[in-house]
Amino acid sequence: MPAYVRTIGTWVLGTLAVAALAAATVGVWVRFTVPDSDRFGAISTDLLDDPAVRAELADRVAAAVMAAGPVEEVAAALVDGPLERSSGLVPILGSTIESALSTRLEALLGDDRVQAIVGAAVLKAHEAVMALLRGDGLLDGLTVAEGQVRLNLLPLVGLGIGELQELGLLRDVDVPELAPGGDPATQIAELSAATGRDLPPDFGQLVVYESDRVDAATASLQQAQRAAAVGVRAAWLLVLLAVVLTGACVAVARDRWRTLLALALGVAATMIVLRAIVHRVADEAPSLAAGPAGVAAASIVIGSLGESLLRIAAVITLLAAAGVLVSLRRRGWRRSDLELVVAVAVGLGVITLFGITLGSIVLGLVSAVASVPLGRTVRSSPELISPPATSR
Repeated sequence: MPAYVRTIGTWVLGTLAVAALAAATVGVWVRFTVPDSDRFGAISTDLLDDPAVRAELADRVAAAVMAAGPVEEVAAALVDGPLERSSGLVPILGSTIESALSTRLEALLGDDRVQAIVGAAVLKAHEAVMALLRGDGLLDGLTVAEGQVRLNLLPLVGLGIGELQELGLLRDVDVPELAPGGDPATQIAELSAATGRDLPPDFGQLVVYESDRVDAATASLQQAQRAAAVGVRAAWLLVLLAVVLTGACVAVARDRWRTLLALALGVAATMIVLRAIVHRVADEAPSLAAGPAGVAAASIVIGSLGESLLRIAAVITLLAAAGVLVSLRRRGWRRSDLELVVAVAVGLGVITLFGITLGSIVLGLVSAVASVPLGRTVRSSPELISPPATSR
């Protein structure tokens, strides 16, 4: 095989190997983290520990209870006798009842039984999100922004009606069993029949994943969603591909230790960029949510999930750094190898300075390539590295 063919083949295979390893890292993380129901159950408990999430959830459920039950009629019946002409007290009384119910529900959200109900609803929504990510085929999995996922709050609405009954209201309402894993459409029909109210099809449903918000998201977040969709399906294939490409790259290389040095530097740089992308997604993703509670919930969920990916990338970075040191030592700390290390450091510095964008990545690559001949020019120019001669 001609030398130039081996050189070109080494660079092509090496680039593909590094890209495959980065994709495999995300894929394996997605495969074992995102579908983990137990992890999401624990996250739901963390969500209820946040005061903003607890307060907003209590307010939403209280409003749903007021809409489901004939509370206004009950309030009007309470304003009787000498107060029967004071019709203006009815909305005030209704607002007071709703506020009191919200306070009681907020306290209930700290109870283990209620947290189990919320956890079951979160798991149900998680399964729906995973169904959107998987789709019926790879192309469907890539269009994860199409669709909507809702969190079923009807079991909490049932608890809210029970709280009103403890206060002496809605005693004549026979609350149906609203299990966390039940069908929302059936539960809405049963609750509508029990309260005598015509409830809408989306009653008691909290939208947690909506297409128009995803379409308005930043490009980095959309790319993360597509990476998740691919990762669920192709995790082990990507691992195998990374191993095969790495082996082929080393086998074709003319100087294997030099190739291993370049591969290790590429892997380390890629993992550093990956960590920066994870941090950026974690910063931007909460913008998809509405209100302080939604922002807090998104931050908690993404922060909890992204932490493990950050740890994996850090471990791979350390292994790659060890590979760089071994390769440098095996090659006797040659100047050309050190120039390559400096070039990669310069490129990463530029990307870090300007943030993770396509333009900064291109600028980082250009800076890395330009740093090598620039450094050689500086070293070879006597007027730049030597002080000027002084006349006597």
